[in-house]
Amino acid sequence: MVREQLPHAGVSNGSLVIAGGVMLLTGAGLVGATALRRCRS
Repeated sequence: MVREQLPHAGVSNGSLVIAGGVMLLTGAGLVGATALRRCRS
């Protein structure tokens, strides 16, 4: 894990929050794209 290499807990926590947000947005985007493809087809 990358967070284990970071010296400050605050930095690692912030990175986890950002990474989590990016993953959620990416997941939502994939789900939305899949839904649109299913509706169109």
